[in-house]
Amino acid sequence: MHLPADSVDRVFCKNVLEYVPDALTTLKQHHEVLVSGGMIQVLDRVGTLRGVLTNMASYIDTLNSMDKTVVDALMAELDEAMSVGNYLVVLPQFIVTARK
Repeated sequence: MHLPADSVDRVFCKNVLEYVPDALTTLKQHHEVLVSGGMIQVLDRVGTLRGVLTNMASYIDTLNSMDKTVVDALMAELDEAMSVGNYLVVLPQFIVTARK
């Protein structure tokens, strides 16, 4: 969705940045559409580890940014590690509120 610059007074971005190819560009686009004094709120949280990584793998496939056999092998390693409980992941949740 393309919006004109300085056209909205609030942007709410929930669980988006972990899935876009370039989070900084996405945030710059959000900033551009805000009117002066407009507010942006970003809330990013994670669901299940497997769900997040499955989504990321699908974006890698769509963008063709890594060989599919490598992605498949990494996902198989994840499944094996999860089946025996031998993994550590930290995926923090954060909230950011800012005004233009």
